[in-house]
Amino acid sequence: MLAGLVDHTQLSAFASLKDIEKLAKEAHALETASVCVNEGRIRDAADILYDLTSKVKVCCVIGFPLGAATSHIKSYSAVDAVKIRADEVDMVINVGYLKDKDTKRFKEDIDRVMFHLWEYTSNHKKNDVVLKVILENCYLTSEEIVYATQTVAKLAKNYLPTRNHSGLKVFVKTSTGFGTPAKGHVPKKDYGKGMVDTAVGAAIEDVYLMRQAIDEVTKVTRHGDTPSDTTNQDDNYKYVVGIKAAGGVKDRETALKMMVAAGCLIRDEQTSEYKLRDDYKDLFRIGASATKEICK
Repeated sequence: MLAGLVDHTQLSAFASLKDIEKLAKEAHALETASVCVNEGRIRDAADILYDLTSKVKVCCVIGFPLGAATSHIKSYSAVDAVKIRADEVDMVINVGYLKDKDTKRFKEDIDRVMFHLWEYTSNHKKNDVVLKVILENCYLTSEEIVYATQTVAKLAKNYLPTRNHSGLKVFVKTSTGFGTPAKGHVPKKDYGKGMVDTAVGAAIEDVYLMRQAIDEVTKVTRHGDTPSDTTNQDDNYKYVVGIKAAGGVKDRETALKMMVAAGCLIRDEQTSEYKLRDDYKDLFRIGASATKEICK
């Protein structure tokens, strides 16, 4: 179960072809969701997985790890990644725009990538492309995490599946795993239990905070070109925005706690017991290199 939620990751600057081959073979054996590599290794990973006749997807990072590239470069990189056989793209937000409270540029930076990915995949009939937007929570306050998460979730509404297009699957991601704030510059967070130190990487509290933030804004009213899933006949329905926890997830117990925080369980009304939601794979991902430990 857990393996299918993991993006098995190798983002070292000096990762060799042998490292990518090792990553791909491990991911194939474990049946992970994807391998996550730098842009320059997309073709290598795709070729190796193809030779293995593997169902594992190829994920890459763009604007990584700082998120400070221009929106044009990010959107070009995202489309180029898909052209050269990436199935999933993890982009980094511009933290500076968020800190400036420059909401216009902050939104446009994300939306430009979403739009150009959606446009390319629509024109080329490439379905099920996934975009994950990395916040780098270790630099952010609780309020900034909520705002950034809800911004991504609201923008995702513009790219929902329709009768003519599969749309984009969107996740909000906690961190790059590379964030290293200077000592004393990590903002403390208030999770309702007083101010606490911020984790560098994924924190269970952040995952829970992000899920609550998403759930507040993902209810929409049907009109016009409705989503392809018409099983829910209600006038109002919730669209799905997932969460990816990355950075420091190194064991099974932590991964399971993250799953719960991400809302992957639902209470059975008849038995009052909790069970996995049917769409749990759309709700949660883990970015990790310690995949074997997580899957024990």
